[in-house]
Amino acid sequence: MSTQHRITFLLGAGASIPAGYVSMNHLTELILGGSELTLHSDKTFVRRPPPEPGFPPMPEDRMMPVIRRLLGWLYLQTRSYFVARGEFKAVNYEDIYFAAAQLADDLTELQNPAIQPFMDTLKSDMCGWPEYVRLGLGQPIPDANTLHDTSELACRYIQANVTNKLSGPPIQTGHLALIHDACNNSSLELQGIATLSHDNHVEVFLQGKGIDIADGFSAESTASNYRIWKNKFVNNNSVPFLKLHGSVDWFKLTRQITGSVRRIDRVGKVTRTTITPQGSDPGSVGVDFNRYTRAEDRLPLMLMGTFNKPTQYSRGLMADIHYRFRRILNDTDCLVICGYSFGDKAINNHIIDWLDNGKRVVVIDPKPMDDVIRTARYAAGRFLKSNAAQFITRGIETVSLDDVLRQCSMR
Repeated sequence: MSTQHRITFLLGAGASIPAGYVSMNHLTELILGGSELTLHSDKTFVRRPPPEPGFPPMPEDRMMPVIRRLLGWLYLQTRSYFVARGEFKAVNYEDIYFAAAQLADDLTELQNPAIQPFMDTLKSDMCGWPEYVRLGLGQPIPDANTLHDTSELACRYIQANVTNKLSGPPIQTGHLALIHDACNNSSLELQGIATLSHDNHVEVFLQGKGIDIADGFSAESTASNYRIWKNKFVNNNSVPFLKLHGSVDWFKLTRQITGSVRRIDRVGKVTRTTITPQGSDPGSVGVDFNRYTRAEDRLPLMLMGTFNKPTQYSRGLMADIHYRFRRILNDTDCLVICGYSFGDKAINNHIIDWLDNGKRVVVIDPKPMDDVIRTARYAAGRFLKSNAAQFITRGIETVSLDDVLRQCSMR
């Protein structure tokens, strides 16, 4: 008698590229150089309007050159760090965000004495930046508040650019046919689908195929343009669907109580009809209470960075989602991974903790197996070299469900 496979899918950001979304390298180049976004007077980032004929371009906020200079400085420092370690990896916006977030968090939540020399070097260098001198802050060396505010703006600038490029609809979703087949195959038990992508092309695909998903939010309502977080992943025959790094359409919803007093009330998944990715504000949504949000809350709830992500996995709805992911893994025999570089230490730990005798990992990636292992973090590279991992070195669009099931059965 054949064994019924219990399968879970884990999709990384690389699985979004066939849908028409830009790569991490492209986003990094955009953030470091040619972004169309600029800082608004309300401290949000908006698209710069094109210059009108006969008129000079609209001047930028004076902080924008400083933000760009800081991002470039962090890029060079991060690259030098990896070169010194003999790791000639391409620095991406997640690495830069992590460095900026450490600077911003040092004044508030996550103090780290080890980065004090790093901050001292930055303060000394900033004094010689013409962009910083032109701000005319009247102080020779940036103080802790200036460093915090500038670093926080740099983090929000990165997030606004990512939001700007990932909020639109997918160009195509045919590469996900494998997942559609798994949802409709009675010979296996599909435990769930998890994704590290911020865009919504997987949901669009599944819903377009008539596949119900349970994503933790309340049901659609004709009376409102958002769905509220309920931590509910079971709904009749729905497939559990988990976005482990947040989403371009998740927002902190706030409402005014009295006067200017605000309260963060809950997290809502805003329906696609109210998102305005082509508008002036990359994080704008058509909900009345968004008028009362702080600038940082007008950007979607998306986790970014490298080693700072795990600090967010135990907070708010992310704690619910990652707990659910571990529960789903417990009922999984074969984890099918596509488009993931194995660079998230906490996600890797989820997988390592789950692996034991009989568990299988099937990696779908067009890159050679050795390249996948070489670029993975150390602990992930160890289990990828073991007998527990099987590789299909093709793009997901060319992989059939039978291909996956054969790999799940290999010993």
